[in-house]
Amino acid sequence: YSVYATSKSHVNHIEKVAKISDWIEYYNVRNRLWFLRSYFPLLHKVIVLERLARTALYRLVGRRELARMMWLGLCHSFSGRLLMRDELKGEE
Repeated sequence: YSVYATSKSHVNHIEKVAKISDWIEYYNVRNRLWFLRSYFPLLHKVIVLERLARTALYRLVGRRELARMMWLGLCHSFSGRLLMRDELKGEE
């Protein structure tokens, strides 16, 4: 692979207040996997593996709440369960 770099490039990082909340990731994961399972079963399997790996990575780097939301989204995509935002806090 080739690597290219330039000193003239600019990167704008999103401020913490502008980032998506961890609980929104629950809905993103759950609904995406539900849709893929219903209409694209082969792609669903690939995305489940990718989300499992990403959940483990977030757990390892200390983003425990984000990892928990992703894990719940994964689990609930299979069970058909949907929690509202205020119900997510006590769920394990």
